[in-house]
Order: sequence, then structure tokens, then C-alpha cells
Amino acid sequence: MEQTTLEHANTFFYITSIAVFILIIILLVVLYGVYRASKFVKHTMDRVETLIDKAGDSAEENGAAKKVIPYVLPILGFFFNKKKSSTRKKM
Repeated sequence: MEQTTLEHANTFFYITSIAVFILIIILLVVLYGVYRASKFVKHTMDRVETLIDKAGDSAEENGAAKKVIPYVLPILGFFFNKKKSSTRKKM
């Protein structure tokens, strides 16, 4: 009877080890996907902020845009959560 219990314990150990290994691989793949997505979002937000800044600069040069840009920039800033720069430096 002791031999049968030991065989069941070994089988359970092997199955559990394989299951844990598979779960770790799945977790690593998910974490890599989250990392890539966050990098893409950061890159996109940087591009949008650059375009907003360029639009603000062009508004200073273009007289027609001076009338429209003050209404458009706060809306874009609200959607992309662009905050006014403060005098304090970030650490």
C-alpha cells in the first residue's frame, strides 16, 4: 500500500510541476504584452503632446488659427490629460 501512495504522490508532483511551469510561461507572455502596450501608449502620447505644442506655436504665427486654437487646445488637453507645466522639477 505504501508503494501505491508514493506513486500517486510522484504523479501529482510531476503534474503540478508542469502546470506551474505552463502558468509561469503564460504570465511572462501577458507581462510582455502589457509592457509593449504601455510603450506604445507612451509613444503615442508623446507624439500627441508634440502635435499640440506645434499647433500652439502655429497659432501664434497664423491669425486665423488664433481664433480657433484657444477653443481646441483645452479640449485636446482634457482628452489626453495634458497638464500645465509647473515650476517645480520632477524627481
